[in-house]
Amino acid sequence: MSSEKMRPLLIVEDDRSQALFAQSVLHGAGIEAIVENDPFAVLATLPEVKPDLILMDLHLRELDGIALTTQIRQQPHLQLLPIVFL
Repeated sequence: MSSEKMRPLLIVEDDRSQALFAQSVLHGAGIEAIVENDPFAVLATLPEVKPDLILMDLHLRELDGIALTTQIRQQPHLQLLPIVFL
């Protein structure tokens, strides 16, 4: 088993209660999860968090998950980052 620590997951969810619920479930399973409620801040958050996976709401209010995924995939170093829609 690798001694390398798993990086956190990033939850992109504009509904605060849904985001906190997902975060608490993951924390209960021993998984670190960071929440970003503002879809426009995700590209700035990614270099700080360096997540292993993004859990993203498909229906964000101001910028939908598909459009945000397109923006993420335009970054060469993020093209293989797994994204799972909630």
